[in-house]
Amino acid sequence: MTFLAASEPILLTMVSPNQAEIDWVRQLCAKTSTALDFNSAATVEAARDNAGNVFLLDLDALKLPSQTDHLRIIDDLAHLAAVVVITDQADAETEQSYLDNGAVDVMQRQELTPNGLRRALRSVVNRRHSERHLSRLRLRDAATGLAAPPLFWEFLGLAERRAKRNQDFFAVLLIEVTPVLQPHGLLSSANEDALMGVLTGRLHQIMRASDTVARLERRQFAVLAEAMPRIEDVQIVAEKIVTELTKPVDTGNGSQTVRVAVGIALYPTSAMQPEGLIDRAAGALQEVLSRGHDDFAFG
Repeated sequence: MTFLAASEPILLTMVSPNQAEIDWVRQLCAKTSTALDFNSAATVEAARDNAGNVFLLDLDALKLPSQTDHLRIIDDLAHLAAVVVITDQADAETEQSYLDNGAVDVMQRQELTPNGLRRALRSVVNRRHSERHLSRLRLRDAATGLAAPPLFWEFLGLAERRAKRNQDFFAVLLIEVTPVLQPHGLLSSANEDALMGVLTGRLHQIMRASDTVARLERRQFAVLAEAMPRIEDVQIVAEKIVTELTKPVDTGNGSQTVRVAVGIALYPTSAMQPEGLIDRAAGALQEVLSRGHDDFAFG
């Protein structure tokens, strides 16, 4: 994905065939910032030839045949400039797919106000300031391929914003695994990474494709499960995690088992900010560890 340098002005290209909406956004831009250039393109092809450094992409107005076409266009334009998507209505999974394919932000159409546009452009500005740093960070864990802490925190922040806007619910689960000492001694670093790889596969089998699984520490996973309003559903997931992760694993040097502790926080009942959710989940995790393992608790 290409982001403008911090010192560059914002050159916004709106991609939409709807001239009335283009005129409306042009007026919003005039009210939003004097350091903002605006142009428009009625088609994606014209946008490629008239690219600024930010695309405001009106997917619904383009009337593309399928969701696959939406994702293809986002991916295509994201190689040229930062992409902010406008949509009439999208659920959390659809929004996440847009972000996964390169969009910087997703706006509901009713958010097209001066303040809403400022917020979206602020996302672009904040991302452009951090792009160089993010490129040097390891966003994926090398051993498991899971999201590393910086990427997980970014996804958690996006989930909080979506849930607030849509009055939705989500859960954060922190999972601590402790290998049980075996007669053959301690696991080597390579064997422990292999063990975590097997446990990662089991987590993926339990969780939905739309959920985010991360490795926060060497022996700690995190799960972000969006659109999960019922405590009973979260409890079922936690029970499956404990059951599946505690099954023996063949490490090539004998059978290895682990003890598992799960701490859970729910948005918005546990906390309403990412940091608070992690704190509550960590507190619940410590509660489980203090009384043993192979259990879960809500924070």
